Amino acid sequence: MRGRRVNPTGRSAGSVRNKFARYPEDMGWVGRQRDMLESPAFGVLDKAEHQVLARLEIEFSKQGLNSNGDLICTYMDFAACGTDSKRVAKAIRVLEALGFIRKTSGSAGNAGQRVPNKFRLTYLWTKFGAATHEWAKIKTLDEARAIREEAIAARSQRRAPAIHGTKARTAQAS
Repeated sequence: MRGRRVNPTGRSAGSVRNKFARYPEDMGWVGRQRDMLESPAFGVLDKAEHQVLARLEIEFSKQGLNSNGDLICTYMDFAACGTDSKRVAKAIRVLEALGFIRKTSGSAGNAGQRVPNKFRLTYLWTKFGAATHEWAKIKTLDEARAIREEAIAARSQRRAPAIHGTKARTAQAS
């Protein structure tokens, strides 16, 4: 019989296990649910956002699959994974707005004042409980696109160049 193991007496000993069907025990792995892969939120992600998400998953698997919420990933880590450093901040904002990740802490500042960003992947468990699946709240592709564009525009509005004193000089010149 093909695909069956037999014992020394010729009787069936059950089906043959495929040695490739299990995840290697010595390697970290991260699974993604089909629901998430088919979701409108996942469908609007661009290349940089996929790369940032993949880098956070790599960090999760490196840290023994039990540190979700404390994932430290620097801009250098994202750049080493192929993400253009100019697009990392936007990708993090979009992923957070769409509910795939949450920043749990971190702040910029001078060399002695910096605190690295820590992340949580919302579709994976944490040491404190189950996954929250915040991405699942987005039901339509239009809603996902609007949230993504809003996240991109939020930073663009804050970075609009301010020319100090332009109105005052114009008023004085007239």
